[in-house]
Amino acid sequence: MPKQHSYVLGINAYDHDVSACLLRDGVPLELHPRLQHLTLEIVLRAVFGLDRGPRLDRLRDLLTAVLEFVAVALETPSPEITGKKPSNGNGNG
Repeated sequence: MPKQHSYVLGINAYDHDVSACLLRDGVPLELHPRLQHLTLEIVLRAVFGLDRGPRLDRLRDLLTAVLEFVAVALETPSPEITGKKPSNGNGNG
């Protein structure tokens, strides 16, 4: 069997394993919030030295809110970024 063929078969098996892990009772898991929660937990504990508890939970929740705000702001076109004037709603601008 050619090396490329076995490599593709390996990817297919891996893809199947990952897909199975991403489903719970046939429903896809939302990975972003889970991974973001885990990442912030690690950063707050390892980098900032916080222990588990209400202070870490509160800071993680605040940082999550800031990240969500920034994500929405980045998805919303602004004149400063696009260089276009905002539309006045009547089709003339």
